[in-house]
Amino acid sequence: VKESAQAALLPLALEAQAAGRASEDGPEFICFTAPAASGPAPIIRKLVSLPETSTSATLVMLDIPDNGGYYVSPAEEITADVVATFVSLWRDGALERQQLPQQR
Repeated sequence: VKESAQAALLPLALEAQAAGRASEDGPEFICFTAPAASGPAPIIRKLVSLPETSTSATLVMLDIPDNGGYYVSPAEEITADVVATFVSLWRDGALERQQLPQQR
C-alpha cells in the first residue's frame, strides 16, 4: 500500500516542487508520506482524528497557513487521479475544511 501511495503522490509532488522553485513565494504545498507508525505519522493521525493504525493509506492535507485547517480524502485507495482531484478540489475551495485542535 505505501509504495503505491508514494508512487501516486510523486508526480504532483515533483510538479509542486518545480513550481515552488520558480516562485518567490515558494511552493503552493509540500508533499510527504509517513509510511511507518513512527516519526510524524502518529502525531498527525491523532491531530486529524484518524485511528492510530490502519492497513490502508489516508490522504490528508494540512493547511497550516489557514489557521490549522485540514482536509481528509474519503478515498479508500490513493491513485494519481485521486491525488490530482483532491488537490483540484482544495484549490477550488470545494473540500470540507476541518480544524486542528488548538494547542496550549
